[in-house]
Amino acid sequence: MKSCTFDWNCVIAAECAEEQGIYIRKLVELHRSGVLDVGITTVSASETLKESKSFPASGKQFRRRISALGWDDLSIVLGPCVVGLSYIGLSKLADETFNNEINALWNVICPGIERKLPTSVSQETLWSPQYKKWRNAWCDVHTLWTHINDDRDIFVTTNTKDFQGNFGELKELGLREVASPNEVLTSTTSRLKR
Repeated sequence: MKSCTFDWNCVIAAECAEEQGIYIRKLVELHRSGVLDVGITTVSASETLKESKSFPASGKQFRRRISALGWDDLSIVLGPCVVGLSYIGLSKLADETFNNEINALWNVICPGIERKLPTSVSQETLWSPQYKKWRNAWCDVHTLWTHINDDRDIFVTTNTKDFQGNFGELKELGLREVASPNEVLTSTTSRLKR
């Protein structure tokens, strides 16, 4: 059975009933029928959880949001434990290759955004509109690292610019496949018909 990992854009698409949300819900149905292993990373929620005032929001808020979608049965793919930026109890320790792997992914996905923040940046400043692009980049890179590190098959995203647009370079870093929810559904259902 193939495994796929939703990025947080998929959660937002399902919540907001966006066009791709229909396909996302069908992928969840395929998970429940044992055709696909659908997972969501614990990194994904860090930037955009509703009601959050600090970065990241709590693991409880993450669980509530997943529960509100009825997705408690999806595989939870633990992101790296990064002090101050990840959920305690919903993250895993990374090994000595972590920083090099994150740097490589960062350079492909968001080369125009400085990875290292100034030491003077407070939690309040980090949550400000000024650092929105940095928070988004951090979440994208760490979500993809989590998917690759967990040895999963298909990275499912609605963000075609950063992920599908850079697939050649990302494949060299361990990404097997990246696709939109519609593309995953189409390829999975055509494989089932054979």
